[in-house]
Amino acid sequence: MKFGREIVIGGCLLLMGLSLTAADKVVAKVNGEPIYEQELDFPLPEGRFRTDLKILKEIRLERLIQRRIISRLLERNHIVVTKVELDQKWADREKTPPSSGCACCNYPSLNDYLQSNYYKPEEYLADLANELGYEKFMIAQWNKVCPPGEARKKLMDKEKPRLLQEFTKASHIFFNVTQRPEYTIDPAKTQRTAQTKADAAWQRLQRGADFVQVAKEVSEDANTRSVGGVLTCIPLYAYPFGNEFINTLSKLKPGEYSKPVESAWGYHIIRRETMNDNDILTILQETFMVENWNQTEEQAVKNAKVERSL
Repeated sequence: MKFGREIVIGGCLLLMGLSLTAADKVVAKVNGEPIYEQELDFPLPEGRFRTDLKILKEIRLERLIQRRIISRLLERNHIVVTKVELDQKWADREKTPPSSGCACCNYPSLNDYLQSNYYKPEEYLADLANELGYEKFMIAQWNKVCPPGEARKKLMDKEKPRLLQEFTKASHIFFNVTQRPEYTIDPAKTQRTAQTKADAAWQRLQRGADFVQVAKEVSEDANTRSVGGVLTCIPLYAYPFGNEFINTLSKLKPGEYSKPVESAWGYHIIRRETMNDNDILTILQETFMVENWNQTEEQAVKNAKVERSL
């Protein structure tokens, strides 16, 4: 028989059409809801062995189980994600595809990401709905625990000295080397090209060009280029670009920028930024959201009755 299986994700109804028969095998149940073997199907890339199929199905099954648990968690908390919000999120990911390794190197396209990670478009859309639902759910929790006004100001005043010691804000202008397609053909030439571009950007800065404008024009970090190269406020040791980047940043004063610095991924011109009250508030909110969501998600997974039969 044919029917459209309805999946409600955080209050948003998505239709994933499946043609199921009485013989379709149930490979798992999540709190009694079946997951069918047909849902695990995904065309193997050319050149992959049949023995990879079992591993691929296991990967996709665990992803489906996790997605089902989270979507039902959001649904129970009456979190609603609209189609307009989903469409915008999808468009954003098409414009800036997910990371392909380091924080500043992205897949060439969203479709490349989907194929490389064995996602069907409707599955990734469901994950985006969960992502949006998580943000809504945790922002609501944050506003309840720390409402705008005096309570939030007191928290900021209390935590600001510590956060200014622990966290660092930086920007960079990045030139990719190791994740460019031509790197596999001629690594040395690719490296020289990136170094030349980094040196040219450095010379522009030396002649008085604005750092933000140069980053917007020439940086190859797709995630930060549109905002002038600004990176997330994180502890100094947590920057994902290696020791040379960290050591260079640690020696800069707010407003100073470095000469081109080589990392495992390419070349960076680094500028240390001054953290402001909005940065402090963002750190507090994001820390609250991550820590509390991890606890909420862990409890939801623990409480879920998962039966696997694959």
